[in-house]
Amino acid sequence: MSKTQRTERNEQIVERFLIESHGNRPEVVDELVTEDVRLHGFPGGDPANRDEYKQFFVNLNAAFPGMTTQVPLVIANDHYVAARWRVVGTHRAPFAGIPATGKNVDFSGMVIYRMEGDRIAETWLQPDSVTLLQQLGAMPEPEAA
Repeated sequence: MSKTQRTERNEQIVERFLIESHGNRPEVVDELVTEDVRLHGFPGGDPANRDEYKQFFVNLNAAFPGMTTQVPLVIANDHYVAARWRVVGTHRAPFAGIPATGKNVDFSGMVIYRMEGDRIAETWLQPDSVTLLQQLGAMPEPEAA
């Protein structure tokens, strides 16, 4: 059985959103996210609206300029898209209250999007915050057994 055109379109929208929003194009939020977006699971607190969501990516791109983003897995239907992502970069400016460390980071996470038309209407984010904080030196590494 083949995917519906809507499902394929949803996959394309989400892949583009992840690559561009994490690639110093936060203005993609205005194009691909509904004005009344609902956001869940963001470390430090959920953005309250689309403008705050866009600012999240402005801050992320400032903290990790030139970061690369990969989207190795996307699973979709006509209303939802789940994606696994990976970000690699260098911490060059404050992020989440952590001053710039100059350390390299390589962390991943998962996200589920609810789609309305050709836009993201709701987001459930599940980043690997522990790995990121350990790499930034803000959380101790687990001790070897």
